[in-house]
Amino acid sequence: MFKSYFFWRLYASFILVIVVGAITLFLFLNQYIQNSTTNELEKDLLTQVLFLKTISTPYFVENNKANLQNKVEALGKALDSRLTVINIDGEVLADSEKNPAFIDNHKERPEIQQALLEGIGQANRYSNTVDKNLRYLAMLLEYEGKPLGFIRVALPLIEIRNKQEQIASYILLTCFFAAIIALFLGFYIARGFAKPLAALTKSAEALAQGDYQQRVYLKSNDELGTLARSFNFMAANAFDRVKHITEDRNKLAAILSGLVEGVIAIDAQQNIIHINDAAARLLKISASATLGKSIWSSVHIVEVHDILRNIIILGGVNHSQVRIHNETQDTVIDIYGAALDKTENLYGAVLVLHDISELEKLETVRRDFVINASHELKTPLTAIRGVLETVMSDPEIDKETLWRFLAKAQSQTDRLVNIVSDLMALSRLESGKALNFEPVSLKAVLNQSLKAFKPISLEKNLRLSCNFDEAFPSSFDKKLLDDVLRVRGDAHLLGQLFDNLIDNAIKYTKTGGQVQVLIHAHPTNKSDPTSENFLMVEIKDSGVGLSKMDQQRVFERFYRVDKGRTRELGGTGLGLAICKHIAEQHQGYIEVQSELGKGSSFKVYLPKL
Repeated sequence: MFKSYFFWRLYASFILVIVVGAITLFLFLNQYIQNSTTNELEKDLLTQVLFLKTISTPYFVENNKANLQNKVEALGKALDSRLTVINIDGEVLADSEKNPAFIDNHKERPEIQQALLEGIGQANRYSNTVDKNLRYLAMLLEYEGKPLGFIRVALPLIEIRNKQEQIASYILLTCFFAAIIALFLGFYIARGFAKPLAALTKSAEALAQGDYQQRVYLKSNDELGTLARSFNFMAANAFDRVKHITEDRNKLAAILSGLVEGVIAIDAQQNIIHINDAAARLLKISASATLGKSIWSSVHIVEVHDILRNIIILGGVNHSQVRIHNETQDTVIDIYGAALDKTENLYGAVLVLHDISELEKLETVRRDFVINASHELKTPLTAIRGVLETVMSDPEIDKETLWRFLAKAQSQTDRLVNIVSDLMALSRLESGKALNFEPVSLKAVLNQSLKAFKPISLEKNLRLSCNFDEAFPSSFDKKLLDDVLRVRGDAHLLGQLFDNLIDNAIKYTKTGGQVQVLIHAHPTNKSDPTSENFLMVEIKDSGVGLSKMDQQRVFERFYRVDKGRTRELGGTGLGLAICKHIAEQHQGYIEVQSELGKGSSFKVYLPKL
């Protein structure tokens, strides 16, 4: 209540009215009392003057002034006033407070001069005779039209002022207590008005913040009670409406959030009113940060702006496609835009974004595969055809030349067989059929591969090494290696995987280099937080290495870094693609790290058994 602004405004109004009223009442009453006191004083002085006139007249008429001084002194004491009798020449004949013999002539006194002219004279002045400020009232004394002298009555001004101040203090005290009582009453009256309004305000604020359970209960039948009942009715209706709107919105949001396609809705002012996570991810913007903002400032893609302009100008449905360039892979987005019309006016628009990067990538892979496969098959077929045509065109060809041509044809036939075999192997891996999964010792598989390539490495003067012990601390019992270095998989396929990697390492490493096979029992891969659940086999070489671009495509089918040299070494261009598929079939993956001129490192991650 005490925090209510309305209460303090209302109470401040009460205070202002009460204070102004009290001050006005005090001033009015004080002025009225002052005037009344002054009038009463004037009447009192006039009465005393008339009474003194009655006493003094006989002394003037009969010229008997012997007892006048005594009479005046006695009367002055009785009336508590200063009484003075003055002859027409200004001589003081009698005075209630001083001996007339020692009093100056009073003819020039202001009240005497006024009385001489007007019959009655008044003055407020200081009296040197009695050393006081006095209020004087003088009257001309006449008998049968003949002026005889003056009679004068005086009262001390200090007594008059003390009396007036006493009355004013009584009035002020009365007004003060009346104002205090009025302030207390005003406080309770203001609280009575402000309390229900504060309750209504509090409930309205809670309602504005989404608390639709707020209700206000007032028993009064006045306008406040009517307002409270109307508020409760409004809150109940708002709760029902918001409930239905929220349910519909949640359903729509759930549908839009679950869509793979990105959806952006804008209003007539081109401000974003809805954007799902898929759209934000495709456009690389923040859904929460752009909501409510202009799409022109939030999305910096020309194609999006163009399609919006077409919608605004032409309406209907529009289509566009955008390619967003990334470091690793471009993102291709199909954009469909449609205008939302309402009564022949543009009400807004909706954009639907579909990521077709994978489709385009698959189409590119399919197209490249057809081209590469055709090229790879065409080369040996052309060579075989050339050999056959040469042999058939010369019936008298010598035996040695014939055998040389046949050997060449056989080499190209073997190449065709290898390509077809690798293609069939890829097909089987992709289909996931005919895989024989069982516990496999990586140590045994790797030893078999190393044994097979040992002669080739010696022939090229390469150091081919494998140290399984480096994966474990010195205290580890090396007899348990076979049990620890186990995965669940197909021993034949794993052998083919490591054969291909070791074969490539040997092929692309110059004479005198080295090839290492390492096993990491607890690998750390920053890009994969679950890497500790894997065993990692690393094949490192000191060969020619790969560029960054080649590293991104080296696992594609028929992709060759140096096509001429690869064919010369007998590769089909499918080996690393087969390695990748074998790793994926074992719920693992393969990575490459390389630097031109410094060698390559292929890392195969396989789940621990």
